[in-house]
Amino acid sequence: MRNHLLPVAFRIRRYRARFCKQADSVDSQTDQLPPADSLLKVKLKPIKRKTVEPAKLRPLWRCPECGERFVTKKLWHSCGKQTLKDLFARSKPHVLPLFRKFAKMVRACGPVRMIPQKTRVVFQVRVRFAGAYPRKSYLLCGFALPYRSADPRFVKIENYAPHFQGHLLRVASEADLDGQVQRWLHEAYKVGAQSVQKNRETKLRTFLNFRRQGELADGC
Repeated sequence: MRNHLLPVAFRIRRYRARFCKQADSVDSQTDQLPPADSLLKVKLKPIKRKTVEPAKLRPLWRCPECGERFVTKKLWHSCGKQTLKDLFARSKPHVLPLFRKFAKMVRACGPVRMIPQKTRVVFQVRVRFAGAYPRKSYLLCGFALPYRSADPRFVKIENYAPHFQGHLLRVASEADLDGQVQRWLHEAYKVGAQSVQKNRETKLRTFLNFRRQGELADGC
């Protein structure tokens, strides 16, 4: 007979008997457990955690023609030797000292290779992370950051890869190369060494920068 056809009192008695039977079985299992004092004396084995080793970076490929090094084998590039004298020939005399100070700040981050090219000078660890473009009366300094900065000092920002963006800064005097630029260069150096990972902190900083840009745009 189905449950909804049984009298209410009969169904209550049956459910009560079933509940008491389950309670008795639980009590019997509890009596079989060892005393609490013996449980405290049990030595637990430590959990062995697997250590995740950082990925090994492959060696750089060296061009047999010009000797430049690249992460990607046989990457297209212009094989040519340039000098700083040729690069700054059309700039005013005060532009070259600005570059020398910028280069000193870059070298303060760690070992780098300076590569003069036809229109710029780049700095490389494993990949190129910073550079300078000489102009007539000022210097354009660029470096890669693992996030998109909202600082108004940057005249241009380009997305080169998902994990870093290129930031371009105009430098007209030595006062423009301050401590903040040095901190940016330290972050860019990690990009050049390929030691930057997309972590939660970087994602949060990118989100806050985009949010700040939106608030500035709403206020205009």
